[in-house]
Amino acid sequence: MKRITPMPLALAIAGIVAAVSCASCRQLYTTSLAASLARDSVNLSSRTKTSDLVALAKTDAAGDSALAKEVLEVLSGKDTTEITNLALDDKTAILNLATTATVKLSDLTAIAAEAGTDGADTDALIEKAFDAFDNTVQLGAVQTLLADRETLEQAPVETLVLASAVVAADVAKDIGTGLLMEILEQDNPDISALPADQQAKIELVLNVKTALDQRSAEDLEAASIGGFNLADLLGGSPI
Repeated sequence: MKRITPMPLALAIAGIVAAVSCASCRQLYTTSLAASLARDSVNLSSRTKTSDLVALAKTDAAGDSALAKEVLEVLSGKDTTEITNLALDDKTAILNLATTATVKLSDLTAIAAEAGTDGADTDALIEKAFDAFDNTVQLGAVQTLLADRETLEQAPVETLVLASAVVAADVAKDIGTGLLMEILEQDNPDISALPADQQAKIELVLNVKTALDQRSAEDLEAASIGGFNLADLLGGSPI
């Protein structure tokens, strides 16, 4: 089975670290409910409008893990058609919440540092990286978007890869990292023996792989860090 070597693994994890920390660079929106939520930490409810949730997802406040979890939880209860009818930048903002909500920056930073050392156990570190993700987060909206054609065809490659990694990590908690990596490395894996919910999640990740195969070299280049392409985390086409 093909293995990711320690240094590319370190770069890959560093890419996730960069994506998570990028939340601090988001431009604050100063209108609507999002601004008051950012200032006052008002609790969200199922009645919160999708437009307000999306606006909040685009603010600095969404860099907070607890708030990102709450936004995703409410979004996961929204009608799927409403989610897929959003503008592409809104869909991207929702997908970008996935890493913020599920993994701590400090954990990934530590794993990245360990992966860059001589003699690092790559398999153990891949498992450790997946284990760092919180699988209690509601990913319904994320999964809806990963099944959306426009999102697959036009969303930034790094956004698709990282959101897919969150879904993959959720599956890894149940079936083990080794089996998951074997599945992702196959062109046509047989996953019929797995429970239906796990099959559905794996199919989402596999569909992202297929979509990445169709993306341009320029799109893939945007997801390259130090010569390592984040798309390779899912077994997608290298640059």
